[in-house]
Amino acid sequence: MKSSQLAGAMIAGVLTFSLAGCSKEEARESANNLKEQTQDAAEAVSDSAGDAWDATKDVAADAGDAAEDAWDSTKDATSDAVDAASDMAEDAGDAMSDAADDVSDAASDAADEVNKKAEEITK
Repeated sequence: MKSSQLAGAMIAGVLTFSLAGCSKEEARESANNLKEQTQDAAEAVSDSAGDAWDATKDVAADAGDAAEDAWDSTKDATSDAVDAASDMAEDAGDAMSDAADDVSDAASDAADEVNKKAEEITK
């Protein structure tokens, strides 16, 4: 949009010189007006470019913050998963130990029963 304003100002200046058949002083005044319009348009383009750069920096900073937050969340989730797996392994080990104790107790009880029956038979 700013470049179209600049082009329009230049075309207006050229048309003014060619169609008006103006005097040297009028030509200078028109040239000065054209110069001011061109400077204003260039200033507007520069301001727009600065605004675009600032917006780009803001978006990049926001993206960096989002990436850092995602990384932190990933580390937390991984840590939680490792803790859960460790707890599950510990629980499984405890259950296996309890089952082995139960089997040992049952075998001991069975052996006691066999011995008791054997004593009854041999009496």
